[in-house]
Amino acid sequence: MISFVGLNGQIEVDNDGIILTRVAKLDKVFHQAGKIIIPFCQVENVVFSEGGLTNGFVAFLRKGDKEPHSVFSAIKNDTAVIFRLTKNKNARQLVNYVKSKI
Repeated sequence: MISFVGLNGQIEVDNDGIILTRVAKLDKVFHQAGKIIIPFCQVENVVFSEGGLTNGFVAFLRKGDKEPHSVFSAIKNDTAVIFRLTKNKNARQLVNYVKSKI
């Protein structure tokens, strides 16, 4: 299992899919608390933006999901997790693993 902790949630990836968990106060500002489970068969695209001057984000898009174009639109996306510049390497590894599964 791969685990990744961002600013507005945690991502866990197992053999079946992706689990997004939001439990902290900051996580609940734009999203409902709890878990979202996304099987790999439902993931149509993975959007990854590295952190730099602004935070980075990763979003797992299902059919009908709107693609975030910036960290500001990713904040409102239910399948996106925001992260700091220092987590670029770990986020890239997570994205590459998910892409290999879909």
